[in-house]
Amino acid sequence: MTAEEMVKNFPSEVVKKVYGSSKDMKAFKGQGCKACHGTGYLGRIGLFEVLEVSNTIRRLITEKKDSDLITKAAIDEGMTTMLLDGLIKVREGTTTIDEILRVAKSEFLS
Repeated sequence: MTAEEMVKNFPSEVVKKVYGSSKDMKAFKGQGCKACHGTGYLGRIGLFEVLEVSNTIRRLITEKKDSDLITKAAIDEGMTTMLLDGLIKVREGTTTIDEILRVAKSEFLS
């Protein structure tokens, strides 16, 4: 998958965080079979997003700030979003682009 193809599906800043300035990006696509019900993989691997409530985040929550502002502050403090975790797992070959699009699409389509 080329960098251009990856950026068509995902925010460029997230792609750059995972792949750097590489132009060739490995992304796996499962063939699918009867055992995996056509998904291309068997078993489960989680995509995780954990918000650590720092003093900054606590203050924003207490002040009833908008969730987008809280999310941005958390990312600025180093939080790994579900999308970022998914793309890292795509790079490692433990999940597929299709699975990221299925599970985390609301994170980057909103």
